[in-house]
This record gives sequence, structure tokens and C-alpha cells, in this order.
Amino acid sequence: MTIGETDNIAPPVASCLGDLVTLCLLGLVSMVLIKFIGTPIPIILTILIALSSIACGIATYRNLTVRHLLMEGWTPLFGAMIISNGTGMILDMFVGRYEGFGLLSVVINGQCPY
Repeated sequence: MTIGETDNIAPPVASCLGDLVTLCLLGLVSMVLIKFIGTPIPIILTILIALSSIACGIATYRNLTVRHLLMEGWTPLFGAMIISNGTGMILDMFVGRYEGFGLLSVVINGQCPY
């Protein structure tokens, strides 16, 4: 196998592994947090995450080297999120309508299904 042949394999494998790790982490966190429904812990965690985001934003704003990045690059990010959500809804519609389309979509797109 030459180097050129491995280039076709590495990106989909890396993509699938990244998705798998993300889903595993979300599953583990949700298994831990499900026990705390109805307690004030979810609100406390939400407040801590919000305060952490604000602190990170302030630290970035004080760094003159990267301050300009706070206002750049958001449009492509939100555009990608909108496109991803739209394609997910369309995929869900087709999977519900046509049996086996979920398996075929992997071949069509060359991506890991979610």
C-alpha cells in the first residue's frame, strides 16, 4: 500500500473516530447527570459553564494577538450549523420514508451516520 492509497482511508476513519469519541463522552456525561434530574445540580452546572464561557471570552479579549478573532469567523460557523441541521432533517425524513436509506446514505455521502 502506498502513501496515496492511505489518504483515501484516513479522513473517514478520523471523522468516525471523532464522532465516536464525542458520542461516548456525551453518553457518559448523560449517564452521570441523569441521576441528578430534579436537583439544583443541573442549574449550577449551567451557570458554571456560562461563567466559564464569559471568563474565556474576557481572557481572549485581553490578549491583543487574538482579540480580532472574537468578531471573525462566526458566519461560516453558523452557516455550517444551519446546513448540517437542514441535511439532518432531510436525512431523517428519507430514513423514515424509505427503509434501508440510512445504510445507502453512507455510500452516497462517504460519511459516518449519526
